[in-house]
Amino acid sequence: MVGCVALVCWYNLRSLPFLRPYVNDAWGGCWAAVLYAACCLAAWVFDPRRDDKAVGQRYCMVCLA
Repeated sequence: MVGCVALVCWYNLRSLPFLRPYVNDAWGGCWAAVLYAACCLAAWVFDPRRDDKAVGQRYCMVCLA
C-alpha cells in the first residue's frame, strides 16, 4: 500500500498532470497526506507490540497530529 501511494505521489510530482498550479499543489498535498497515513499504518502493523492498546493509541495520535 505504501509503495502504491508513493508511486502516485512521485507521478504527481514528476508530471504535474493538471493545468492549474494550485490544483497540482492541492492534489499533491492530498496524496502526501495519504502517504503519511499509509506509513503510520505500516509502522503500526509491523510493530511487535501492536496488540497493546497504548501503542495503538500512540499511532493514532501520531497519524492525527
